[in-house]
Amino acid sequence: MFSTNDTLFSSLLVRCVVQLELVDAVNHIVFGSGAMHKDDVHAFPSTHLSSKDALREPSGEVQNGIIQSDEIFFGADDDGLFSYIGADRLLCLVNCLLQSHRLAQKFNGNNAQRTLLWKAGFKGRSKPNLLRQETHSVRSALGILYRLYSISSVDRKLDVKKELKRIVCDAINYFLELNTDQHKQAWNLVLHLILDCSSSFNDAQLLDLGKDYALDICRLVQCDMKEELRSKLARVLQKCISVNYM
Repeated sequence: MFSTNDTLFSSLLVRCVVQLELVDAVNHIVFGSGAMHKDDVHAFPSTHLSSKDALREPSGEVQNGIIQSDEIFFGADDDGLFSYIGADRLLCLVNCLLQSHRLAQKFNGNNAQRTLLWKAGFKGRSKPNLLRQETHSVRSALGILYRLYSISSVDRKLDVKKELKRIVCDAINYFLELNTDQHKQAWNLVLHLILDCSSSFNDAQLLDLGKDYALDICRLVQCDMKEELRSKLARVLQKCISVNYM
């Protein structure tokens, strides 16, 4: 017989798994089947999570960034349904992904609540967390915005640019405040995306994003990074320095 706590925790696990699967499903549908496997498989070994995995700490790190080209995209073999979805619908998806991100971020930041769950018998060797949901959701949202911004004819271009700059700024501010290696490592795939996409921009796009976007990227020099991330950051900074900002 299951106790009341077991039933409650099982329900919680199911909700967490479903939320994460929905986030990854959006990424899969929008960018194609290759998108998640090309990047996330290196950060999180299993993309098909069991109930125990949903709240377990991630392991490993991103080894490959997204493919760079004149137009930013995630999957090489399967480009997904991005080109068939209107800008309004895509921005609606961005809003939903950010709601999921903020929910996970709030939970991960509530150490007292996580400690209570753990002490109450929540299974696991460490406190429960929603790091995968926190990082996968914001990464998917940024991926949509970067892709929209790279298309010159897209509707609501100003809205896309404003939202992109805001989320990048918030993401970098949040990353710089993280104080555990586990949490920082989980955010590596988000940094890879930001740096890869920024590196793929031409001078006109960097100028359009403005000096404040470049300064946000520059703030990453304050933190310790793996060699691959440092190399990507260096390339972006070199491009920003060469741009004649007014």
